Amino acid sequence: MEQKEDVSSRFWEFYALRYSVGAVLGGLILFFLVQQNKPISSLVFVKSGEPIDLIQVGIFLAAGLVFSYLASAPILVLHAGRFLIQRSSVPARYPSKSMVLFLLISMIVSVSFFFLSSMGVALKIWFSIVIFLAVSIIVGQFFIIVKCQRNSVELFRFYRKLALKRSRAKGGIVDSYRHLREHGNAFGIVLFQVILALFLFAATTYASYSNSMRTQSTLEVSVTLVVVLMVWILPATLVWLVGCIIEQEFVDS
Repeated sequence: MEQKEDVSSRFWEFYALRYSVGAVLGGLILFFLVQQNKPISSLVFVKSGEPIDLIQVGIFLAAGLVFSYLASAPILVLHAGRFLIQRSSVPARYPSKSMVLFLLISMIVSVSFFFLSSMGVALKIWFSIVIFLAVSIIVGQFFIIVKCQRNSVELFRFYRKLALKRSRAKGGIVDSYRHLREHGNAFGIVLFQVILALFLFAATTYASYSNSMRTQSTLEVSVTLVVVLMVWILPATLVWLVGCIIEQEFVDS
């Protein structure tokens, strides 16, 4: 009991403190997107370039919290596929076939955009980098989901062994690695928020840069935002299948 009280008294271990950073950052990101995009500003009833009041600040913070949650979707996939992490004292000489394939796909998409786009060189480099980051994260998650499905026996074995070990654990080892992972999650959310923000900004401004600075309509921007967010969270929704696979293996065991 003393150990639990000591752990709970550490202010930096509260979820509210850790994830409030994501909410604030998300609010700042959304505010930036609003200020840089007039159609988006009309969606949230904020005029570009004008100051905002306290109510709008609260709205941005609440929306920032939602944004941070959506941005953290890849962490769920990584968490589900953590049994795939290889532990070996001998470093691999060559990357795995899956790693090579998913990097190759990301490179092909980004390089194809670079050579097919009619933008200036600086803009092509900027958009190509964003495309590479976004495609790498999204495609990488699909590879993890597929590997979970193909390695269902190892997947179930890992979670069954983990549950057994946790039930017998003593000395706070579970709390130790959980705290490490949770802090890593908090910083990971910040990283994915920045990448998703770049993805959204690039997607909502691409038409303007590629069509002589043509201003997009509110409907066009709305559709773009929905499509980008749907693509971003799609791999995370497939984690439901991972849970079903574990359940089936549990029933058959």
